[in-house]
Amino acid sequence: MKRLVWLRVLLAWAAVTWVTFAFLGLSRTFPAKQQLIPALLMGNLLAVGVILIGTILFGRFYCSVICPLGIFQDGVSFISEKIRRKKNSFRYRKELRVLRYVVLVLFAGGLFSGIGVIPILLDPYGNYGRMVSNLLAPVWRQSVNFTADIVSDSWLIEKYDILPQTEAAMIFASVYLLCILAAAWFGGRIYCNTICPVGTILGTLSRFSLLHPHIREDACVKCGKCEKNCRSSCIDIETGSIDTSRCVDCMNCIAVCPTGAMTFGRQPKEKVSAEAAETRRTAQPLSRREFLGTGAAAIGAAAAVITAKTRTVESAAAGAKKIVMPPGADNREKLMNLCTACGLCIDRCKGGVLRPANLEYGIGGIFLPKMDFKSGFCDYNCSQCGKVCPTGAITKLPFKKKRSTVIGKAVYHHFNCLIMKENIICGNCALHCPTKAVTMTEDFHGKKLPKVNKDLCIGCGACEYHCPAEPKAIEVNGLSKQDTLKEKEKPKK
Repeated sequence: MKRLVWLRVLLAWAAVTWVTFAFLGLSRTFPAKQQLIPALLMGNLLAVGVILIGTILFGRFYCSVICPLGIFQDGVSFISEKIRRKKNSFRYRKELRVLRYVVLVLFAGGLFSGIGVIPILLDPYGNYGRMVSNLLAPVWRQSVNFTADIVSDSWLIEKYDILPQTEAAMIFASVYLLCILAAAWFGGRIYCNTICPVGTILGTLSRFSLLHPHIREDACVKCGKCEKNCRSSCIDIETGSIDTSRCVDCMNCIAVCPTGAMTFGRQPKEKVSAEAAETRRTAQPLSRREFLGTGAAAIGAAAAVITAKTRTVESAAAGAKKIVMPPGADNREKLMNLCTACGLCIDRCKGGVLRPANLEYGIGGIFLPKMDFKSGFCDYNCSQCGKVCPTGAITKLPFKKKRSTVIGKAVYHHFNCLIMKENIICGNCALHCPTKAVTMTEDFHGKKLPKVNKDLCIGCGACEYHCPAEPKAIEVNGLSKQDTLKEKEKPKK
């Protein structure tokens, strides 16, 4: 059985390394589409089906082998045991069932009502991605650039363009990391079994799993090693029972059992004490009292979601008039309903123009990707954001369609232009426009001024980014619903 533990650990760290490398730009493949919430949002029925059926068969293997945040917590807990020298310090805790299902109702309500801030705060994959993107990635890129500077053959190492970090995203990622570190350091998998909605979904199915760890009472000597090594705190050695809704199939209990009483498989029918039967009953579906309490809390949570939805729509409508969405987002409603703000599109943006939003979409769209033309512009020949998006919030566009997708319209501010303020002929906006929507024309004074043909403009932001005037003489206003250039409007190649 110890080989099974090592196999689980090997697969787990391979999975978390793959996800981390994807966010650092070191992997060309994107494992995000095999994560439960992104797969569910994208309609990836194969991935969702494999995870759910696998859970019914084997329990919560997903949480210990595939989920990057869960694996990260195992790593933190392992380090804690080594540093604090308090190995085998866990003990059985009762399930906080009402809390788990209230959080799940909030998550589901936010997910399906478009209040993105709720799933953004709770989705384990998205939160892990933001920690890597906002905290680890900048350190990695600076390290690569530093190495390139000191290596004599620096042309062998491609340097990164270092962009300023969004303060709100960094603060949130830092606070979230500290909370996860504290929870895992002192409580093992307590976050997974109280707050994480994925853990609650899979835990509900895992109650009925066909195969799972169980204790053979005829071989158990009540030494307590299994309970003390259980990071999920779901083993009650006194009653010889395991709460399978919280067990993540880490197999640590099996590895430390000195008598072989702890096994993995189908639990045989056997006579148990009344105390054990009662404990096992608590790991089964809700009792009447629990059902009523959870139902009342769920109704309250649903009411809060509906109220928040109304306020979110109002704030989004008021605050998102100019914001430019990435090509393939189609419309704000789709982006806010499907995006988990994982940041993968931002990390892979070739032009460096995608940045996490603050409140431009309203509170419900915090950290969603937006175009920031101070940082860059949308590359005419790039569609990377749609390729890497795990949920379908940004549709994957072929190059031909991407080049004709209208994400905004340029607006020229006459009196901000250098030709008007300082009599300097610039023309940067026309020079860099890929569709020739901006041209230089003479006014009646003989001055050459930019002119925007809105029928050709796709809103890529090259004009705004390259405009040297402050405030900008040309800006791009976003569209609430993206459009496509008509054939006759498309620029000649």
